[in-house]
Amino acid sequence: MLCVLLFALLAISQAAPVKHLAGPPSEFATHRIPEVSSVETLERSSSRNIWFDTEAASSVLATHTFPVESATKFVLSFASPVEGLTLELLTPAGKPANARIEKQSFRIDDDAKDNIPVTAFVVEDALVGVYTFTISTNAQVDKDLLTSVVNNPRPDAILTFIVDDNLTIRSHLQSFHLKVGQEVGVVATITPSATSGYDANLLGVSSAVMEVILPDGTSVDLTMHDDGLTGGDMVANDKSFSANMKVTQPGVYILGSVLDGELDMTDETTTDAFQRSSQHVVVVSGATVEIGSKAILSPMSDSRSLINIAVTNVETEQPPLRAYAEVYGTAADGSKKPAAWIGGLVEIAEGFIGLELPLDFLQIAGVSGPLYLNNVYLSDLHTSFPVAISTEEIEVSASNVFPRHWGFQALSNMTITREMRVGVNPLPKVAKVEGVPDLLLLPGYCTDENPWARGNNAAKFTNGFFPVDRGNYANHEYATRILALVEAQGMTSYGVIAHSQGGMVSTHIHNYFFSGLESATGGRLIQSVGTPYNGNTAAGSAANLGQIFGIGCGASTDLSRDGAVNWLSGISSTTRADVNYYTTTYKQGTWFGDYCSLPMNMVLQWPNDGVTELTYAQLPGAVNRGNTEKWCHSTEMGYPPQSDDATRNQAMNAAAAR
Repeated sequence: MLCVLLFALLAISQAAPVKHLAGPPSEFATHRIPEVSSVETLERSSSRNIWFDTEAASSVLATHTFPVESATKFVLSFASPVEGLTLELLTPAGKPANARIEKQSFRIDDDAKDNIPVTAFVVEDALVGVYTFTISTNAQVDKDLLTSVVNNPRPDAILTFIVDDNLTIRSHLQSFHLKVGQEVGVVATITPSATSGYDANLLGVSSAVMEVILPDGTSVDLTMHDDGLTGGDMVANDKSFSANMKVTQPGVYILGSVLDGELDMTDETTTDAFQRSSQHVVVVSGATVEIGSKAILSPMSDSRSLINIAVTNVETEQPPLRAYAEVYGTAADGSKKPAAWIGGLVEIAEGFIGLELPLDFLQIAGVSGPLYLNNVYLSDLHTSFPVAISTEEIEVSASNVFPRHWGFQALSNMTITREMRVGVNPLPKVAKVEGVPDLLLLPGYCTDENPWARGNNAAKFTNGFFPVDRGNYANHEYATRILALVEAQGMTSYGVIAHSQGGMVSTHIHNYFFSGLESATGGRLIQSVGTPYNGNTAAGSAANLGQIFGIGCGASTDLSRDGAVNWLSGISSTTRADVNYYTTTYKQGTWFGDYCSLPMNMVLQWPNDGVTELTYAQLPGAVNRGNTEKWCHSTEMGYPPQSDDATRNQAMNAAAAR
């Protein structure tokens, strides 16, 4: 009854039939929860939240000072929803800085609809010392807008400055187990570049603060520690600073680390002072589910069994979940050997979740029963972060039923079939219908314009469907919404061409659902351009101004470095092999020489396309179709938008599966 109920729930609750994923032990490392220390945010700049004071007698709203430790160029950018403010930059001598002023914008979506105006100050001949930046109101400023911004608890402006690339702040989360009741925290350190000439032994941090913006827009500052005891700090005096806090409400948290220090802590002057900051955006889940200590084997057929895993604390409604487990079997000598990983989308029924096990993996590994589960976890598909983690081995009841001779000889030459990898495709084969689209062209994040249909682009694609669904959607929600739109079109066989987040969404569809991609033939199933498969520094930095200022679509954790890497841990090698991806950048060289977006370049890793960084656009196991220079992510950047490249569009159209 339990098995039947699980299948019934999965059949009615998903946008399409789900795949039952599995693979060999050699892939364990790909699918385990990533190590937090391996997912770093790197920043060469510092970004500070600014709050205006309209109660002062003068017109000055805020004054901020910041150190410049190197006599070189530096760039400062100021962003606020309030336009027309009077801005003044003063040198350490108190004189107006000789700066080139550029008016640009921060991107907070893929169609430039909600861009934030930015004023950038480019100082060619910087002086070492402390600069002062003053923000004042004037008669031209919209007073109603100013009042509205000030009365909102969120920051009123963001100030970002970058001196050079000699110092980098490196930060990472303390844990990816992000749900109400857990500790959320950051570890941060400063490292000099190999070519900086700075002595890492003399360089030191004098002040370390974790700045947290809570889901309601209010903020709290916490001192970061390097004592090996406080705030989650693990090792004393290792120049890595830590702070954490227990989260009591679900929602978006922005965790900033601000490190102030000096290049030479033995020098009593402050002329070598520096500052760097980084930010992480995370979504804390309200899930309460926990993994129990019981698992039961239920035979399904000669080739598959269902492993039902007990879960607890599920009295309230839970978010959509993804499950993962590693299966170990028993060898002839009684030892436990790894046999397979199993995973996929699951629903809770009668206190259990179910994962299918292809039995051929046991023969390939040379094991029989009893079976054991290790490294079991559940992830919230709205956040991509794990919400339930089992650290104990779970013995699978009723699993001592397989032929004992399986444990005597490993059939390592047995072919791992696609059916073993994803399960049996229940979709019927349907003949293509004339006039029904057979090419799906997906836009990216938070856009009400499909870039593939803009201008003359649509003419480059044959028999295409160009959906638009503006919103802040995690990859899973975006995927299910697209599947519903595709079904409404009657599309039963199609390839995908995707921009930006659309590449992640199409990969998500192909990984977890049986869809029209299974029926497509004759070419490449998925082709993407400008997709941040490993996340985007700007989605977790001060460039995420939409969330900070409370406008636009808000934060997208699946596009952040932390969220994307956790999402990617669920994507199988079978899916990745069907993805072909293209990237673009500005003309590569020094940062001060070229860029797609000056303010975005201050927080992104170099090179980039103005949104997606080249290093984080790589998808291991997929087909890299190469990088093209002098094309940017979208409109209103230094070069034309990458989706307007007619040559590439024609080539992708010709290569697409249908």
